[in-house]
Amino acid sequence: MRKLLPGLTHWRAFHQDIGHDVDCYHAESEGVTYLLDPLLPEGGIGFLQQVAPPSHIYMTNRLHDRSCADCARAVDATVWCNRHGLHEYVDDPLDVQPFDAGDVLPGGVRT
Repeated sequence: MRKLLPGLTHWRAFHQDIGHDVDCYHAESEGVTYLLDPLLPEGGIGFLQQVAPPSHIYMTNRLHDRSCADCARAVDATVWCNRHGLHEYVDDPLDVQPFDAGDVLPGGVRT
């Protein structure tokens, strides 16, 4: 994990399904802590003990669920996905909240 700026941490993790590393972020803004497209790093879920626990998890793409469920269960975070991708989660136990293009999510994240 590498701190890019105050309140913004980046890490890369190997995504077995696609065969290469993907980018993931932990961020804090407007008093809200969140993850963007998380995939657990090599150390597993324990990485959440090294950072402020996120209250929200944002998927930038419906296919970026990666480790969202594991992270959400570990810290009781709310998971968000674009409304157009919610069909992926109809029969999924992961409770996903919808957002639309242009919405402002907790932490001031504009979609």
